Amino acid sequence: MNNILLVAFVFCLLLAAQDAVVQAATANHAAVNDVGFVDYTSKLSGPFFTAFKEKEECPPCFNCMLPGFECLQFANCTDYDGKCKCPSGFGGDDCKQPLCGGLDEGRNRYPRENGTVCDCPDGWEGINCNVCTSNSVCDALVPTGQNGTCYRGGLTVYENHQMCNVTNRKILDQLKDQLPQVTFSCNRHDATCDFQFWVDQIESFYCHLDTCAFKQTYEYDRNTTKYTCDKIDCRCIKDEMLCGKDGSIDLTDFLNDEIQGPASFNCNGKECVFSEPAMNDLISAVFGDDSIFLNCNSGECLHYTMVPGFERGERPINWTMIGSGLGGVAAFLVFVGSVVTFLAKKSTRHDEIRLADDETGKLMSEHTPVDLVFDHIAYTLPNVIKPILVSTTGRVRSGEVLAILGPSGAGKTTLLDILANRTKTGQVTGSLYVNGKRLPREEYAQLIGYVDQEDTMIPTLTVYETILYSALLRLPRSMSTAAKKFRVMEVMQELNIDGIKDSKIGQPGSRSISGGERRRVSIACELVTSPSILFLDEPTSGLDAYNAFNVVESLVSLARSYKRTIVFTIHQPRSNIVTLFDHLVLLAKGCTIYAGPQTLIQQYFSQIGYTCPPGFNIGDYAIDLTMGAIKCDSERDTQVDVIVQDTSDNNNATDGLTPHLRQLAQAYDESNMAVELREEIAQSIQDTGNNSSGSSTSAILSGDTAIISTHKKPTFITQFRILSDRTFKNLYRNPMLMFAHYGIAVVLALVCGGLFYQVSNTIAGFQNRMGLFFFYEALLGFMCLTSLQVFSTERILFIRERANGYYSPGTYFLAKILFDIIPLRVVPPLMMGLISYYMVGLVEGVDEFLKFLLVLVLFNLTAAALCLAIGVVFKNVSMANLLSVLVMLFSMLFAGLLLNKGSFLDKTICAHISDTHIQFAPFFFFR
Repeated sequence: MNNILLVAFVFCLLLAAQDAVVQAATANHAAVNDVGFVDYTSKLSGPFFTAFKEKEECPPCFNCMLPGFECLQFANCTDYDGKCKCPSGFGGDDCKQPLCGGLDEGRNRYPRENGTVCDCPDGWEGINCNVCTSNSVCDALVPTGQNGTCYRGGLTVYENHQMCNVTNRKILDQLKDQLPQVTFSCNRHDATCDFQFWVDQIESFYCHLDTCAFKQTYEYDRNTTKYTCDKIDCRCIKDEMLCGKDGSIDLTDFLNDEIQGPASFNCNGKECVFSEPAMNDLISAVFGDDSIFLNCNSGECLHYTMVPGFERGERPINWTMIGSGLGGVAAFLVFVGSVVTFLAKKSTRHDEIRLADDETGKLMSEHTPVDLVFDHIAYTLPNVIKPILVSTTGRVRSGEVLAILGPSGAGKTTLLDILANRTKTGQVTGSLYVNGKRLPREEYAQLIGYVDQEDTMIPTLTVYETILYSALLRLPRSMSTAAKKFRVMEVMQELNIDGIKDSKIGQPGSRSISGGERRRVSIACELVTSPSILFLDEPTSGLDAYNAFNVVESLVSLARSYKRTIVFTIHQPRSNIVTLFDHLVLLAKGCTIYAGPQTLIQQYFSQIGYTCPPGFNIGDYAIDLTMGAIKCDSERDTQVDVIVQDTSDNNNATDGLTPHLRQLAQAYDESNMAVELREEIAQSIQDTGNNSSGSSTSAILSGDTAIISTHKKPTFITQFRILSDRTFKNLYRNPMLMFAHYGIAVVLALVCGGLFYQVSNTIAGFQNRMGLFFFYEALLGFMCLTSLQVFSTERILFIRERANGYYSPGTYFLAKILFDIIPLRVVPPLMMGLISYYMVGLVEGVDEFLKFLLVLVLFNLTAAALCLAIGVVFKNVSMANLLSVLVMLFSMLFAGLLLNKGSFLDKTICAHISDTHIQFAPFFFFR
């Protein structure tokens, strides 16, 4: 009961106080306190209020209805409780404090403490965590509670929030480490926007924009969002940066009086501009920029059905890039044509070369005369009973010429290859002696030169250049280039071909040097190294009688004038050629029929019953004799029968021969000439062994002269440079293939650019793009078939030069690849891409354009590498061509365009190994 009475008493007092306040306000006699509020308590009296006034006065509660309190951010004041209705992301009594926590937390968001920043939950970002970044956080903000989508396109659908960083360079420099930022939010229903400017996450001023319109413009390569507002009202936050803090600039009056609008907020992607006339003038005067430039992230939570649709604008035709591509290709073709024409017409004549006396003497001292002895040389093939070459013995001294005669299949070339230490697949037995000593293979190779039966040379080079490249690649690196050129001129004079030094080698069907001159050029390529022994396989093959005599006469002159040892095979020489030989070795079915001086062969045959008729060519007679066309003299019939019977009973090395050849081989083997030759060879070897002062074979001595030179050949880099120069000359002197590639690339690029001109962004356009890519793939792939001839046309030349020690295979391969890749595999796809890319209307942008060119080039290089590999493996060009076409077709089949990968992936493994499947995939990037 007492409690009830107490409550009633207090209630009565409050009613009395309220009545007194009302009366005081009505009478308008209230006093005003020092903070601008009416002091109604001064009119109150009584013991209760007197006690209350005696205590310390409390600060007034916030009430936006009262004049001394204001809602920031242009927030509305609530009539019933005097509180501010803050916009999203702001809280506190006056809406000054940013709120932390996402929009999906609603009333549970909490004010940010002073001196801190908001740690936004996952899916939200910004100073006050208003901007969504993921779809998952939007479910709570859509009516259905699911299928929420974070729309970041920038256009305001209902209520949009943006977080921006100021990018004006001078503003950033002025504020130094304090980051200027802007928060921007718009409400389409109210047609309003709010703008807050922050420095180091402390709000400086804010603006409210009214009567706003929202528009999004769709262009081909970008969407532009435009907000325009007719009215704008801005306020400074007292004692903050830009508003008088610490004596800094104060924009209060400027914002209140000058900023009136209209204002705009335009975004192109993330790059935005906030513009208002008065503010622009201030920015321009202070910082030199036109407006406030921003980099913004936008976010608005919507139901997925409310997300604005996408409209692609009409593609603009980039005439600048189309014209640049066509002009660039045209300029390149003119440049290449001019360079090729200039180089092709450039004089190939070479002036006389003079050397210092000491270098001239050095060149003359390089040659070392040697004697060659071959003892019991035999050769057999695996799984073949009959030997290819039976025990053959002979000798040739320095300054002499040894000719190996015999009919076809006699074993002449086999014997020559063995003497030249060429690689053979069968088993070789016997011994080779140089000045009575056996040499290691590598050291022996330094003494010899080898001329093949076929004259394989590059037709676009001149005689001088052909011999010069041999000299540059094989002569010691210590020799100067001038000395090597002098050596070339010297050799040409020795062979009497200096008069044609500037003539091109040529090829059959075109103007070229004669067959005899070609043969002497081949010989000159070997003579530049001053070989002590020169081997030649059929040097007169394919020549008329006159040229054949000139070639052999040149060889004999070299042997006798320069003390060289010459060994060659010859099929059926004329009588005037036979008389030039010093020694002869006559073979038949691998057996030695005669080996000795040329001057004694006729006498020898007479002794065994075969007399050459007077005036008959002894060379022809010897060949006919081995073929069984010559019968034995009648007075020797009995002796021949005995020899034939004896040889038939013996199981010797001549088994498998006709009785006639057995008789001839046995007759020579038992002749005094053969016995004397074997004894002479044995004695020479024995004498050399007794006179040798050491056992080393790296410096065999003949008198006072060392046989083996210790000179080093050119380095890998030097070989590559020389071969590259040779390949480049061959390219620009025969440019038809290169210009054919360029012409096809340009014409088809123009055709494709016209057929697929500015394809649309539709299903039909997508199909056209894929068709274009597939056509380019097929075109480049089949154009790479020309890579098959890169090595096939020079296969024989490479084998000959490699066997003669011109260079390592790696340098030749790199040089050929370099001048095939750059002009034929890189330039054509670049031309096609430059011309057609912008004509077709593929993805805009320099990066995408460069990627497209890169894909074209890489695809072409891959296809070319495949064709190169096939061309190297298969000697037959037709077979290589067929296989290359099949590989290309199957690669296209399994590339994924003609046959859906999912429909056959489980049935075949080809999809995983198809190179074109890998190559074709990047084209989809440019669709």
